Amino acid sequence: MLVVAMAFGWCVISAQTAEKAHVTRPEAPGIANPQAPSAAEPAAPIEGTRTPIRSAIPAAVIAIAKTLVNLPMGSEHVEEIDGQRYVFVLERHFHPQGFVGAPNGWHKGVTAYELH
Repeated sequence: MLVVAMAFGWCVISAQTAEKAHVTRPEAPGIANPQAPSAAEPAAPIEGTRTPIRSAIPAAVIAIAKTLVNLPMGSEHVEEIDGQRYVFVLERHFHPQGFVGAPNGWHKGVTAYELH
């Protein structure tokens, strides 16, 4: 019984420690100015209609997405590339077993939407 209680306590403490580290992280590496809101101020709503990219994804969009993958899940980042505004959202992605070019199964990924 003591082992079960210790295991439960370890899980609770680990979850709290991971949550604190997640919340207090100021910025992701490789981003000069992420303009992320502090924990005290709410994020401003992103203006515009989001639409999935329906053509080949531009190389510049992929390059920016790669720099954002270490942000917290649910983060949003807006960039303008070649006159088009995009919003990058960190979301759960799924690729079936055998998919080439990205992790298989569920994983954190960056989805880019065009803003209109």
